[in-house]
Amino acid sequence: MAGSDTGYGGLAGDLFLRLAADGRLALDPAQAAVIVDELVRTLDSVCLLLRCADAEPRESAADWLIPGGRVPALDIDQPRLEAARRELPKYIEAFRLVRDRAS
Repeated sequence: MAGSDTGYGGLAGDLFLRLAADGRLALDPAQAAVIVDELVRTLDSVCLLLRCADAEPRESAADWLIPGGRVPALDIDQPRLEAARRELPKYIEAFRLVRDRAS
């Protein structure tokens, strides 16, 4: 069952969408709205991390003046971030369905 329902690393966007569409994802609409906002912020952060990971490191005057050289970039797990970028919109849509169902 881990195949299509969990995606990469336990992500289950398709499952949440199905549950929400079937009315089986039961939450208070206000609680769903808070979750939507938090997921949107998380998706924004994931996209920012992916853009930073793709950016070329820039050399600055501090690289020449500070002994010890450049501080290494964050160790970013790009495949997991790519998976999150694909899956988070599904979670967002599922919780929007729950939020809007009561309206």
